[in-house]
Amino acid sequence: MIPCAPHGHALNHPPPVPDPLTIAPTGTPQAEARRIPPVLQRLGLALGFISLCLLAYALGPVASGWEALTVWTKSDPEALRLQAVLWQLRVPRVLLAMGIGASLAAAGAALQGLFRNPLADPGLIGITAGGSVAVVLALALVSMGWISGHPLLLIAFGFPGALLAVWLAYRLGSSRAENPGGGTATLLLAGVGINALAFAATGFLLAVLDDQSLRNFSFWTLGSLSGARWSLLLPALPLLVLPPILLARMGGSLNLMALGEGPAAYAGLSVRRLRRNVLLLVALCVAASVALGGAIGFIGLVTPHMVRPFTGPDQRRLIPASALVGALLLLLADALSRSLLPPQEIPVGVLTAGLGTPVFLHILRSARGRALNRTAA
Repeated sequence: MIPCAPHGHALNHPPPVPDPLTIAPTGTPQAEARRIPPVLQRLGLALGFISLCLLAYALGPVASGWEALTVWTKSDPEALRLQAVLWQLRVPRVLLAMGIGASLAAAGAALQGLFRNPLADPGLIGITAGGSVAVVLALALVSMGWISGHPLLLIAFGFPGALLAVWLAYRLGSSRAENPGGGTATLLLAGVGINALAFAATGFLLAVLDDQSLRNFSFWTLGSLSGARWSLLLPALPLLVLPPILLARMGGSLNLMALGEGPAAYAGLSVRRLRRNVLLLVALCVAASVALGGAIGFIGLVTPHMVRPFTGPDQRRLIPASALVGALLLLLADALSRSLLPPQEIPVGVLTAGLGTPVFLHILRSARGRALNRTAA
C-alpha cells in the first residue's frame, strides 16, 4: 500500500507556493493597503518632488526665496557672485540630499523585504557602524599627522569600512551547518555583535583625536550636508544612483522572500545569492551616504512604512517609490535644518531622528498589537 502525502499532495513534491504579492513582509494582507491609482501616485510624487526641490534650492542665508530663482536672468557683478554661490554650494547640496535619501530608503525597503522584518534598517547589520569606524580612523590618522587631510578622505575610508562590516556580517551569519541558505536570525545577531565591536573601536580611536577632530566627528555623527561640493558629489554619484536601481530590479526575487526562505527556495530562488547581492548593494548605498553626509538615521527605517500602505507589498513598486519618498524626506529635513535657526544650521540627522521617532514608535505599537491579536486568536 502506497502511503498518501498529507493534505492531498503527491509524495516527494514541495507544497504549493502561494502568491507572494498577497503577503506583506510584516504579515499584512495586500487588501489592507489603501491603494491609490498608479497615475495619481505618480502625479502626486512628481508634484511633491518638484515642489520640494524648488523649496530646498530657494532656502538659505544667501539669495533666498524668489531671488534665488530669478538671479540666473541677471548679469551684473552681484548676480554673478550669487550664481557662483548657488551653483557651487546649493545645487550640489540639493542633489546630495536627494541621492542620500533615495539610497537609504531603497536600502531600508530591500532589507525589510529580505529579512521579513518591519524593523530592519541598514544600521541593523553593522554597515553604518563600519563606516563610522572608518571615518574615525581617518580622523585619527590625520590628527596624528600620519596622512594629510583631503576632501575625498572620508569616502576613501568609508567605502571599505562599510563593505568590511557587511562582509563580516554575511560570513558570520551564513552557516552551512545550520541552513544551506544561511539563517536570517543568525545574520541579524551577527550584526548586533558587529555594532558592539564597532562601538568599542570607535571609543578607542576617539581617545587619540585632538579637539578640532573631535568637534568634526561630533558634528559628523549628527549628520550634515554642509560639506556638499561638486568635487565630493561627482565621484560618489554612481554609487548613490546605481544601487537603488539594481535593488528595484531585484523586487521580484524579494517578493518570493515574503514566503520564507524554504518556500522561496522551492520556487527556484537562490536565497544565498540574493542575500549576498542585496547586502552588497545596501553596503554601497550606505557607505556612500555615510561618507558624504554622516550618520543620518531613520530614513531607511521609516520611509518604506510610509510608502507601503499606498503601493502594497510588491517590492517592484515599493523600492522605487521608497527611494523617491526618501529623497523628498531628506530634502525637506535639509531645508528645515537651514531655515529654522538662521544663520545657524541644525544637523540634519537631528531632524530626521525627530521626524522618524514618532513613526518608529507607531510601528512598534502596531507590531505589538498584531502580536497580541495573534496570541488571543
